[in-house]
Parts: sequence; C-alpha cells; structure tokens
Amino acid sequence: IMKIIISSHPFITDKSERAAQKIMDFIETINSEDLLIVLVSGGGSAMLSLPIDQLTLNEKVDYISRILVAGIPEREANEIKKSLSKIKGGGISENAGSSQIVNLFLSDERNHKFDAIASGPSTEKISIDSYQIIKKYDLEGITPNNIKEMIRNHSRQKKKISKKKR
Repeated sequence: IMKIIISSHPFITDKSERAAQKIMDFIETINSEDLLIVLVSGGGSAMLSLPIDQLTLNEKVDYISRILVAGIPEREANEIKKSLSKIKGGGISENAGSSQIVNLFLSDERNHKFDAIASGPSTEKISIDSYQIIKKYDLEGITPNNIKEMIRNHSRQKKKISKKKR
C-alpha cells in the first residue's frame, strides 16, 4: 500500500505540520520485525515540521526566522530547530517501533553529514547543547522566554542521556 502525503517547500506551512504528524502516526504503528525504509532528501526539513508540544508551528517558524536574520550559521540554526522539533534530529528513529531502519540519502550536503540532511529525522539522536549556541551568538535578546526555557530543558535532557550512554 502506498500513500502520498502532500507538503510544502521551501516555506513551512500547516501542510508541513500535517505531513510530519502523519509520518509520526505511521511510524508508531510499525512493530519490531518491520523494516522501515526512509528516503531522506534535501528540503525535507521544510516538508516535515512538527514542533514540540509546548510550541505552535507559527511560534517556531517566527523564532527560526529571527535567528536566521540575526546571522546565525545554518548548521547552528539546524541544531536549534532540532531541539524544538518532535521529528527533526532523530525523531523518526526514536519513535519507530522497529529497530530495523534503512536510510536512503539524496542530497548535495557538502560535508556528508547525514544528520544535516532534512535535519536528520531518521538518524541517531546526537547530544547537542542548543542553549550554548544561543549564548555563543548572543541570541538571548531575540529568544522569547518560553523558548529559552524549552531549549534549556532540552539541553538538560541531552546531558542526562549523554551521561547514561557512558
């Protein structure tokens, strides 16, 4: 059975959020014996945008736009995006019922960083302290307090996970 899900690119819209939610709903239904094949391509970051529960899509889009206009490099902006997303930064791999995941990457990503392609929805979660990025680029003044707290909490959780893996 094949299902086509329509999204948007290059702009993040409500279609991006609906498409991401449909993907997340699907991956939660597969079981440990299933093989999940994921095609990841450039542009996927805009096409699948599912903010964390405490944030609306518009709040997330507005904030990411602010930090990009402030001149933060793309790589660092992507790390902040991941901390505010349910799907980016390994959300698919973390929530899939299967541990058998095959990723097919199609991109011109210059450094061959798989977690950078479409913001890495099906790669392994990597522990990045996004709050340090905000501090490094002096973004605290343009970061709403609720988002600062969400990113701080995300960074704390990442540190706990990282310590457990050691």
